[in-house]
Amino acid sequence: MSTILLTVGFFGICMGGMAIGAIVAGKRLHGSCGGPNSDDCLCEIEKRRACAARERMMARLVELRQERETAPCTD
Repeated sequence: MSTILLTVGFFGICMGGMAIGAIVAGKRLHGSCGGPNSDDCLCEIEKRRACAARERMMARLVELRQERETAPCTD
């Protein structure tokens, strides 16, 4: 039982120290991607790449359909 209490106490002290550090630093807390409206995030970069790839793929699909519709029927 004493081990559990020591562990909980240790984590409480660690959390308190981190909270005091955040208050003293005066910075807002944010996630690994820099918070909202951050463009330098790897997540945002990957999302933009995926979106651009999807747009290119859709444009190519439209081109192929148009080619197929305008091509003379050989059947």
